[in-house]
Amino acid sequence: VKRENPDAVVIAAGSVPLPPPISGIENIQLTYPEDVLMERVTVGDRVLIIDEDNHHKGPATAEFLVERGKQVEVISSLFSIGEDIDISTKPLIYQRLFSKGVILSSNTAAKEVLEDRVLVSNVWSGEQRVIEGVDTIIYAGLRKASDELYKALKGEVSELYLVGDAMAPRKTHDAILEGTRVARKI
Repeated sequence: VKRENPDAVVIAAGSVPLPPPISGIENIQLTYPEDVLMERVTVGDRVLIIDEDNHHKGPATAEFLVERGKQVEVISSLFSIGEDIDISTKPLIYQRLFSKGVILSSNTAAKEVLEDRVLVSNVWSGEQRVIEGVDTIIYAGLRKASDELYKALKGEVSELYLVGDAMAPRKTHDAILEGTRVARKI
């Protein structure tokens, strides 16, 4: 970057997923929606998606996998799967998921992974159940900003900006807004 001698540099390097804070998560194959959707990993036949992203990642990944013959259950601690999906879109997504056999379990949190079983509980009543035969867990949730390049270039270039998930993991519209603001400033 410094060899190019730029007038301004905008870092929009995104974010990386973090593993969920669940006891025993290391006992099972754990992956993330982007790795599944880009087909960078092989997923087992029985999949549990932990959706704490609350947007399209969990439902989209579920639909992608069920169309490939996988058995999929999606859990979320919120009132609904994809809680933040626009109300005009959510019914269509739910219709497709339910008609394809995806199990949607809202108000449900993963507590512990025991080999091929996952202990989950209702976030309100505490009632527990075990999901048996899980091959793969896909986690749509916590992420960490990819700001290493920004930190390395700080003080090395005349104008430096950090936008989007590289600043703080959020939704796409936040990144677009920040990118637009920086572009207008430059």
